[in-house]
Amino acid sequence: MGTRIIGPRPWLGPGVGGGAGGVDGDGHPVDPYGGPTTADVMDGIRDVVDGIHQRVRGEAKPEARTEPQSKAREVDCSEMPDETACNECLLKQGFMGPPLTPRYVTQRNLVNYEYQLYIANLRSAPLRFGFLVADKTDPARRLFSVDTLFDYLNRDGFSRTVQEWHFNACEFDGFWLRECTVVEAKGRYDHFIDEDGDEKYGFVRHGVFGAWSEQMARQRAAIAIGGAPAKLLWCFMQPRAMAAAIAMNYLDPLICRYEPFPGANA
Repeated sequence: MGTRIIGPRPWLGPGVGGGAGGVDGDGHPVDPYGGPTTADVMDGIRDVVDGIHQRVRGEAKPEARTEPQSKAREVDCSEMPDETACNECLLKQGFMGPPLTPRYVTQRNLVNYEYQLYIANLRSAPLRFGFLVADKTDPARRLFSVDTLFDYLNRDGFSRTVQEWHFNACEFDGFWLRECTVVEAKGRYDHFIDEDGDEKYGFVRHGVFGAWSEQMARQRAAIAIGGAPAKLLWCFMQPRAMAAAIAMNYLDPLICRYEPFPGANA
């Protein structure tokens, strides 16, 4: 048996906890504190390396955990109050799945992802967005880092991401079927803006607001094929960043809304 590694246990949000001892499905010992043995860590690294080799040789199989979770064909418009409007909404032909660009939930960014799911589910019925568990052999997490180490130590080798809505090769944080609206959520960004509404750091205009502007343009272009019924809405947890980006002409104020997060500290 390898030497046990027991690291710090940062708070990782609801639904994440350590094991209660014993062994896992592979017969590896599970530490009560969530820490694996060094042998477990090496097994995980070997799995990642094997996965990379398989992808290079074209032998990789799709991970079940990264398959689309809820496809639009599962939406039954006959159950909607306005069946005609539902059928006319082209956005429902998208699907729910993990982000195309790997993004992972950590203690530091947890509130932003909780806000994203809050907005996504605000008017999403009958759809429901939630956290996804990425397998420890997830090809996108091939580089060993502090975050992956915490995953091995505190989450039994698993990491979390969130479900998003995919339509016309573009990602959105959520989809409100009844309103035929795709939504984007922006969490804590006010720390980049001072009380006068000016950016505190030189990178904010290009690195934050410029990126938002490009993202909004991509999303608008993606839903254009949906015609008049298809709408885009950006929701902001904090008001200053939204107001500053609009004042600097990076965002369209007509599709931006301040939507505070109940229970969150500003």
